[in-house]
Amino acid sequence: MLALGLCHRVFVYREPADLRKGFDDLCGLIRSGMKRDPLSDDVYVFINRRWICAISGCNECSKTLRWREQRAGS
Repeated sequence: MLALGLCHRVFVYREPADLRKGFDDLCGLIRSGMKRDPLSDDVYVFINRRWICAISGCNECSKTLRWREQRAGS
């Protein structure tokens, strides 16, 4: 579950991405392909070549990335 408020911006990476990539590789796509800071409070959505199956509930077709800083005491 990903809870978003009105202050969150959502960016979709336009090219199909290899969803087997980890956090570091996806951050590289955000930095190089989108010219954005992955450590911001923005939300980034990646899709693979089979993204159309997401309409039917396939959870292997997209990946969402959002950096949340851990604060002391939380």
